[in-house]
Amino acid sequence: MKTSEKGENKATRQCWECLKRRLVCDHTLPLCRKCEKAGRECSGYDDAKPLQWVETGMVTSRRRKKDSSNPPTVVSKGLHTEAAEILRSKRDPLKRLERLLGFMYQHDLPPYDLSSETCAVVQAVQYYNLRIHPKYKASGELAPNPAIVTFPLHTLYLLPPAIHHTVVCISLNHYIHNLPLDANRAVITTNRSKVYYHRGAAIQALSRYVGQEKTRCSDLTIASIIIFMCLELQTPIFPDWRSHAKGLQRLLDLRGGVKKVTSEAPHMTSSLVLYVLIVTLGNACSPSWDQIEISGTFDRTVDDVTELYSLIFPYILCPLRLFSEIICTNHLRLKASTALFPCDVDAAHTLEGFDVLARIEAFSPGDWAQPGTSLGTFYDEWLLLGTIYQAAVAIYTTMSLQSLVVLPSTLVMDAMRSAHGDGLLSDLGTALKYPRVARFMLWPLVVAGVEAAYRGEATRNWIEAMLCDLSRLLGTSSPLKARAVLRHYWLKGVPGWDECFDRPQVFII
Repeated sequence: MKTSEKGENKATRQCWECLKRRLVCDHTLPLCRKCEKAGRECSGYDDAKPLQWVETGMVTSRRRKKDSSNPPTVVSKGLHTEAAEILRSKRDPLKRLERLLGFMYQHDLPPYDLSSETCAVVQAVQYYNLRIHPKYKASGELAPNPAIVTFPLHTLYLLPPAIHHTVVCISLNHYIHNLPLDANRAVITTNRSKVYYHRGAAIQALSRYVGQEKTRCSDLTIASIIIFMCLELQTPIFPDWRSHAKGLQRLLDLRGGVKKVTSEAPHMTSSLVLYVLIVTLGNACSPSWDQIEISGTFDRTVDDVTELYSLIFPYILCPLRLFSEIICTNHLRLKASTALFPCDVDAAHTLEGFDVLARIEAFSPGDWAQPGTSLGTFYDEWLLLGTIYQAAVAIYTTMSLQSLVVLPSTLVMDAMRSAHGDGLLSDLGTALKYPRVARFMLWPLVVAGVEAAYRGEATRNWIEAMLCDLSRLLGTSSPLKARAVLRHYWLKGVPGWDECFDRPQVFII
């Protein structure tokens, strides 16, 4: 510090702002007057240059990295130490890096710079590992899901950009829906704008991969579409999941179908399980004429689903026999919708509908939930789940087939539907009190909402409240989307499955 002629204390060096602007500083303490007159914030006179935070994408220049940090250069020059630093492992780093580069070239993956902890993708993965994964792992106490694992950061190099951006969107959505009700709206708006940005980037990446013959039907492209479709189902403002499902179906047909893909690439099974689950429940909540065939024919679909069901079950906890009846009802609705006139009912369809109902009624939740079976302990929870799904599937079959005049609307049928509705509402009230079971109640709750068109306003208000609670519990807006669909349906004042689902919908966790 020095003293001026007027006795004022002066800084011994220029302030950082004047230095940056290449001006002569007046050295005034504590802040430079030249900066003040120019309307700029003086950075002070500290020895260390102050950090300057800039918005993403606003950086105009960076220091050029040395060629030794470039993976192809490291491999070509045989730089063992640099390869170990890139992979963060000393176990045969050069050969492993060479194999990694080969994989990236084969699947047209760009080189990533994920070294910074502030990278959006890295932050999203860390959020998933610390916040999302523990919750879903805990919900697997009834039925552990082998597909729910932590996300190793080093695998990000092996994933396409579409998955990177989708993971960011999923983590941001979960963060938004776990904020308290009185959260700052600016925080929500900022993070939603990030969701829009990364969703757009994911669509661009998917379009590029599908547009190239080399990557059009690759495993990574199929997995990217499935994960992106899961994102679309979580966000009600993006309702175009059906086009993604149909596009994926065409790609799978080019590969020979679901079964052939799983046999040739077993590592794809966990992803295709999500596709099968989405399409099955999507067909149930879509117009009867707008169905997606999973495996080309009904018999092949049932066989493929049965073969994969041990991996489907942890996502929904619905008994296989009842899940198969959902598929049977979907198929029967599709056949009945081809009738030339609404009154042109095939008697064989009616008999088939009654057969489906008889099999549903013959299902015994008590036998299915026995402690001695593979389900293990938690008998009360399994009994509750079996009873809930039996009632929900019975209501779905009855109401959806009545909409097509396949099943008659008689006093006996109405009494049976009403009895199942009473039981479903009662059991849902119990199940939704326990997070271990509540996470799997979205589809049954939606079915109860469709049946609630025959009931009073109090029941509908309760269903709305439960859907809001479920949205916060799951960290997604899919339950809120279901609430909006049910509200629109109730306003019509006309009960009926097809009255509710006049366009494709799907509601899963």
